[in-house]
Amino acid sequence: MSTATTSIEAVLFDWDGTLMDTKDVLLRTYRDASTELYGEPYPTDPETIEALLQLRAQEAFMVVARDDAERATRVKELFAAAYARHQSAAKAFDGVPEALRALVDLGVRVGVATSKARERFEADAGRAGVLDLFAVTVTGEDVSAAKPDPEPVRKAVEALGLRPEQCFYVGDGPNDVLAARGAGTVTVGVEYGFHPVELAAAVPDVMVATPGQIVDEVRRRRD
Repeated sequence: MSTATTSIEAVLFDWDGTLMDTKDVLLRTYRDASTELYGEPYPTDPETIEALLQLRAQEAFMVVARDDAERATRVKELFAAAYARHQSAAKAFDGVPEALRALVDLGVRVGVATSKARERFEADAGRAGVLDLFAVTVTGEDVSAAKPDPEPVRKAVEALGLRPEQCFYVGDGPNDVLAARGAGTVTVGVEYGFHPVELAAAVPDVMVATPGQIVDEVRRRRD
């Protein structure tokens, strides 16, 4: 059955850059940690920022630590302390809570497959008032391979007991599209996220400009 005619029963989301606007928080956190460690902030150039924000924390810590495993442990400690200082500035993108509740009201299950650590994800989701809406949550600690590997998305789909073509996976970067495509879900890209140019180049099945348009697309595929 094609994705164009299959009823969508679940919408799975990336977290940072898709549901939550955490870019400034993450950059301040990495820069605080690296300044304490090296005496200068990192990352600073757009290309490095782009690359670092697509990694899960364990991999990003090794990058900041310059591939030194012992130093990466220290980066992790500094990152956790800095994120705790800055995390209150993380906000859901406009329209996200309303869109999630509208999907739930439609009888569609919503979930998250993110590379973020569970502790930080749950803190963000709790402050945004959306944690209780998710039927499944897969974090970077729950998988052996991060996106673009399809494991996180596939694990979320399997937890819901659905076929991949019954699910949207919504993200803001090329790794999200690759992971969703590998898992067999419909790929949805958000134009308002962290990586709009790279996302468009990955050619998701659907592009949306607002969270509300995700709801519209689901309704269309359930009529």
